[in-house]
Amino acid sequence: MKERRNVTPSSETTEEMLKKLYSSTKQDKEEVHLKMKKKKRISYRKPAVAAACALIIFTLPFTSFGSEIVETVKRVASPSGRIVVNQDELTTDPEKMPLPDYLKGKIFDQNGNEITNCKPLAEEEALYSKDGREIVHTDYNANTGEVTFEYAGEEKASAGDKAPIEEIAKRLNFNPLVFSDKYNYVESEIFAEPGTLSDYVSFTYEKDGKTIHLHERISSPETAYETGGEEKIYEVNVDGVKVIIQGNNADFERDGLLLSISAGGADKDDLIAMVKDLHLLK
Repeated sequence: MKERRNVTPSSETTEEMLKKLYSSTKQDKEEVHLKMKKKKRISYRKPAVAAACALIIFTLPFTSFGSEIVETVKRVASPSGRIVVNQDELTTDPEKMPLPDYLKGKIFDQNGNEITNCKPLAEEEALYSKDGREIVHTDYNANTGEVTFEYAGEEKASAGDKAPIEEIAKRLNFNPLVFSDKYNYVESEIFAEPGTLSDYVSFTYEKDGKTIHLHERISSPETAYETGGEEKIYEVNVDGVKVIIQGNNADFERDGLLLSISAGGADKDDLIAMVKDLHLLK
């Protein structure tokens, strides 16, 4: 039997709903989680179907259409229940979903036509400003209700730390899992207040033309997360570890950590190979 998840103003706060956003990459998901935790800011980068619609759906006042907007057709949890992955379907026609006021008159298609509903987002069409600049990043401030855009050619330089992983590990509250030398380590990002050890880290690697994001956090009730999208979910046993695979993402628990791998262009076999390669930093 399909599970139907109701999303209404009375059943969930805006922050609770935004914690369940779906993003095109796990890098975005981590940004969403951590920015909400500290600044209540939500970022989206090149959103795909679910992410683009989530940007609209979860920031609307819910007066334009019915409360049942997403149907969960499959829901898979890790052994501890601290990772939940949903396979969802939109139950509302995107063409009937109007844009919120803060986006009206601000996003256009490649021909300069103003976008007034979610249909172009659901079809993954490129978004442009009124003066024809392609929008590659949308930053929504939940405190002020304001939205700002980042445009093609104006992307900010990476904020990652290029220090060796061994140095990064000294700033963590745990011993991280890392890839072997077959993967080219690029950079790390730590999420912690100055002067404190971090419960979170994100590593970036490259291999065979793919950029791979490896996100790690200490497993606890406070670090639990929920994610998902429209792709089919696979449950795979990899060396005794339950791995939840959806699209180019793999989520799993191991060694007291909650882990997530995201690799653009990777398939299920690629992700399984990545999970197999991981080992604790020595």
